[in-house]
Amino acid sequence: MPDPVLEDVRSELNSGDAIVLYTDGITEARAPQRVLEEQDLRASLASAPAGAAQGLVEQLATLAMGKEGTPPRDDIALLALRARG
Repeated sequence: MPDPVLEDVRSELNSGDAIVLYTDGITEARAPQRVLEEQDLRASLASAPAGAAQGLVEQLATLAMGKEGTPPRDDIALLALRARG
């Protein structure tokens, strides 16, 4: 992208809050049959068990690749951080 629009955003995480970063490999893992939307990711994360951030990563990876573990079409990168109190 020659001229991306970037902005700094500051947010405070409270105990138990999490931030999840992901690449388009997550949303397009099973394309063209299925492309995940932001609401799909949010719903999956909302049903994830509380605890370590690793659980969030595993939840989204399972959603993206399906329970059968179909190899993704693209590289997948996920990073989850959970705030502790």
